[in-house]
Amino acid sequence: MRTTRTRRLGRALLAAALLAGLVATATGPAVAAPAGDRTGRADSRTGSPDRHHRPTPSNRLPFNGKEIFLNGVNVPWGSVNTFGTDIGCQYDPAAFESMFSNLQAYGVNSVRFWLHIDGRCSPTFAADDTVTGVPAAFYPNLDDLLERARRHNVAVLLTLWSVDLTNTSAGYQQVRPTHTKLITDPARTQSYLDRVLIPMARRYAHAPALLGYEVINEPEFTVASDDVWGTGNGATGPGDRDLIPLDVMQRFVAQQVVALHRYGHKLVVAAGSGAYKWLSATRADVTVGNWWSDAALRAQVSGPARRYAYSDFYEVHWYDWEKGDGYDFSPWEGRGPSFYNTDGKPVIIGELPAKDDRYFTRQTKIDDSWSLGYAGYLFWSYQGIDGYGSWDDIKDQLKAFRDAHPAEVDLDLSRPHR
Repeated sequence: MRTTRTRRLGRALLAAALLAGLVATATGPAVAAPAGDRTGRADSRTGSPDRHHRPTPSNRLPFNGKEIFLNGVNVPWGSVNTFGTDIGCQYDPAAFESMFSNLQAYGVNSVRFWLHIDGRCSPTFAADDTVTGVPAAFYPNLDDLLERARRHNVAVLLTLWSVDLTNTSAGYQQVRPTHTKLITDPARTQSYLDRVLIPMARRYAHAPALLGYEVINEPEFTVASDDVWGTGNGATGPGDRDLIPLDVMQRFVAQQVVALHRYGHKLVVAAGSGAYKWLSATRADVTVGNWWSDAALRAQVSGPARRYAYSDFYEVHWYDWEKGDGYDFSPWEGRGPSFYNTDGKPVIIGELPAKDDRYFTRQTKIDDSWSLGYAGYLFWSYQGIDGYGSWDDIKDQLKAFRDAHPAEVDLDLSRPHR
């Protein structure tokens, strides 16, 4: 069993630490970041071996032959009862057909969909946490989902894993064992690559509706660090999850990024970062560095693999705990992506409440994301699963944005799978 708010526990705990002034900040004084929008061209793909990864204007994503702005929503799972089980165990084609039809009618061009999450349905595991494959229905279900998305001209960003992977609480343990060894042991990670990720990347290398892959959602909330849990608390955290050393999590992510770039021919982002606190190379405000930079990923692999260890774009999340007395990780307020990073990568806001929050209205989030040079947003969430807003809260604003910017939003995914 599971409550819909479980995945927000880490945010609440971190917010409390921030408000109490307990979270460690960057070593030394904060560095003033350059202001202004992104105007350069991405150079992070240098050394990439194929034509699919090329420089692009840094406030757009290259997809199916054009540069697009993501006008989208999160569809993390099909319903409140299918957390981690949609693909392979509890797939409901009629529900997804209805959803994609609604999205198309309101000008939505993209969704962020969670795949394995914590491993309760897929992939399949041996007793020692070695990955053995996927359920028999996994590929037929995912084929069907991507085909329905294609017919409705909606691009899909697949989020492979979530921080829930290391959760040890009773509610999680009732439905699956904790698969921490998948992260901490490179051989077990490799078993996932060999038996699931590489075959999947090859299968969907030319799937018209597949935008790309995000390796893991908010990995910071399972990292053992005072910069997450507050001074003196980094070794213990909230007590309901196994904590992972940062370099181990970076290696886990880097192995997958490398495999996806080698075999997938789709866009790849290392992480959906919980906040700019951990995604800022400029160390602006009280941020602590970019934990998912290309340099951080390449430090975890060697030899020829290093040329594939990069993200095509960054993804950051926003909730109103991220702004308070003495700290501010807002993506807006005149800052823009280049306030936090100067490497020219596109940035999407991969989660943000579909309701007005304490600091920003829904319309401000849309308008400022566009004007400040982001490559799009994915509102949380279509199903309205945890009080942060639902489809009915944001659909009219998404439709109005599409009507104002059809050239940057509209997709034609009529090409068949190759």
